Amino acid sequence: MSGPHDVVRHAYEDQKEIMEKHGAEVIYFDDKTIFLNDGADKWNWSYLNWFYHLAAEALLGGITSLAVTYDHLETIPDNKIARLLIPWEGNWRDNYGINEAMIKGIFNNDVIEKDLWSELSDSNRWIGFEKVVIVDRYASHRHNTISNVWNKMSLPIFEELSKPPPPFFSPYRESLLSNLDLLSILKPTRYHLGKPLKSIPKIVYLDRQESTRKLSVEDNQGLLDVFENLTKHGKAIYENPHLPELSFKQQVEVVKDADIIIGIHGNGLTHQLWMPEGGIVIELFVPKAFLRDYQVLSQALGHRHITIWDDRELPPNEWELIKGQLNPTIMHNGTLIPLQTEFIRTLLEDLVGEMSS
Repeated sequence: MSGPHDVVRHAYEDQKEIMEKHGAEVIYFDDKTIFLNDGADKWNWSYLNWFYHLAAEALLGGITSLAVTYDHLETIPDNKIARLLIPWEGNWRDNYGINEAMIKGIFNNDVIEKDLWSELSDSNRWIGFEKVVIVDRYASHRHNTISNVWNKMSLPIFEELSKPPPPFFSPYRESLLSNLDLLSILKPTRYHLGKPLKSIPKIVYLDRQESTRKLSVEDNQGLLDVFENLTKHGKAIYENPHLPELSFKQQVEVVKDADIIIGIHGNGLTHQLWMPEGGIVIELFVPKAFLRDYQVLSQALGHRHITIWDDRELPPNEWELIKGQLNPTIMHNGTLIPLQTEFIRTLLEDLVGEMSS
């Protein structure tokens, strides 16, 4: 684990033995706990105040770690992890209020933060856990080659999931929807993977046209024309939300019943967390650039992920040969992302047709 290592470790039979030998008070947390260790080492940067890093890496990685053990037993419990512990990092909230809204939506008030942890863990107290998952970003990068190759701390545990993975994240998604008053009587569930939730597929386009990582004006208009044509012929419906103008609740609401999410590589694709398992995520890159940030998220959630380079799909059997991030800098230097209109038209018509058949 990261952080100071001058901790004395003892083996004890039970809590009674600890109290007898040390006269210590024991605070016991029953059920399951996720322990996020970011911030334990002051020399390592904490990434918890970024939505993607908190939600898609640390949190989902910890949830997956427990799900994998149940997956091997061929059973997934309905009850979710009871609480979240963030003992060291006091600055885990982001500037947009998304992290706090998400954590409260999933865990209600069962979150132990830095100040409370300091109070609970003073020198005369021991803390016991019935079951705890410790998530340590830097330990993962030190000991898992695949984490460093792709710069994805939780990738090794995502790779342990079966394909397709079990719907282990559903209880957390439903808890969030319920606490945001977005959970209808009929839960958004696909009866078959890759099929629409309703009669026709819903497409959500997460555009970034206000940013420096965007499509050209012409290519963006071509994509919008494709959506309009699908809608005109009753083949699909689409929404084009401007996420920076929406509250977290509104952002979740627009994707909670999505079937296809399409967007340029960027933080908005993290919202695929709230799309029920078995959807499709289409990610647009500059040709000759590829990162697995949102592909690994799709992999864990049971979505089909499609990587697009302008006028073609980059299939897994090609990007798997890359063995690491490919030209990440050109996704951050203002280079326009090209998108051939006729190609994306054919692709979306085929996907919508497959979903509806």
